[in-house]
Amino acid sequence: AGSINDRAENKWGPALEMIKGNPLGVGIGYGSQTIAKTEAAQSGFLVQPHNELIQKTLETGYLGGLVFLLFFIALYKDFLKLSSIERSFGWAMLSGTIAFWLCGMVNLPFCGASGLVYWSLAGTALAAKNIPVLHDKSAYQNAIDADKNNNLVMQSETCASGNRE
Repeated sequence: AGSINDRAENKWGPALEMIKGNPLGVGIGYGSQTIAKTEAAQSGFLVQPHNELIQKTLETGYLGGLVFLLFFIALYKDFLKLSSIERSFGWAMLSGTIAFWLCGMVNLPFCGASGLVYWSLAGTALAAKNIPVLHDKSAYQNAIDADKNNNLVMQSETCASGNRE
């Protein structure tokens, strides 16, 4: 509880004040670190919120924070749909997203190597959502039937040409 209280008072509070003072954000990258450090020096607190949503809002402003939040709500809904189609992968991505969000309340899991792994898997999951075989088993069966019919036509043509000689 001490760590949460420390974050709320010494990290989230100053970051939220900084967001109020910079509604368009302080920018991303090293430039934002300079602005944050300058304002942190004036306030006496380090402005590194250790909260993914607050960090994104600090960097990109209210609009960027809202877009980030809506993006994850959309991802969550997509993974929920995927879990009904491709159970294991969809549930894995759904639970992974929840775990990353929980971790994101006190850290920045979407940055660095763990973020790269997450975004790669998220992209794969979203791509898998568009594979017709996963949505409709009849599409898969139709492809197999079409392949069988194609092979039968080729075999009958081969037999017919073989009988002519």
